[in-house]
Amino acid sequence: MIGTLKHSMRDIISQCMNYDAQMNGSITQDMFYKICSNFGININSNQKISNLFSQSYNNGNVRYFLFANSISQEENDDKYQNWSNQYYQRNQYCQPASTVNYQQSCISDDEINSTIIKLSQKVLDEMRYSASAWSKWKIEKKLLDPEYFCNGLRKDCHLDIPIDVMRAVCDRYGGDLTLASFVKIMSDGANMGTHIQAGSNKSHMQNS
Repeated sequence: MIGTLKHSMRDIISQCMNYDAQMNGSITQDMFYKICSNFGININSNQKISNLFSQSYNNGNVRYFLFANSISQEENDDKYQNWSNQYYQRNQYCQPASTVNYQQSCISDDEINSTIIKLSQKVLDEMRYSASAWSKWKIEKKLLDPEYFCNGLRKDCHLDIPIDVMRAVCDRYGGDLTLASFVKIMSDGANMGTHIQAGSNKSHMQNS
């Protein structure tokens, strides 16, 4: 069953994106089940798949990129590594010393995460749809590179991100950004921002 799911995952993700009107990386559970059923896959018929699914389920919605990442890790298949959110595996990002375009310094996870939260909020506030931002900023290129990403944020969102930090952000998602990896950044930023806000509210209530 996992082999069938892995084989169909790219098409499943493509269909999920078609139904993801906000382009935030999540759709309803019912819609996700329906899409999977189109490929002959019943999520609840396999315990291992069901367990992986539960990790990507939140309040009635399915974070389909996170699910794809879980499947790819389970199968140890590099085909889907551009969708991998390495936030859960890395404690720190250190730029390669041999890469002259990178500053000779380490960018902490905290700085990368705070940048993702900040830029995702700005993109959604100013551009509304993340797919529109990606299409506009990559210009004639097939992928959105860190320099073009910085330029787009500066021009359309009035947000200035240091280029070395942006390279670190993009590196976490596999380098130059596809639409899928760009949407994943937006989704992760929104999710991390929500968790931080929830923690802040909980702390405030405890101190009241």
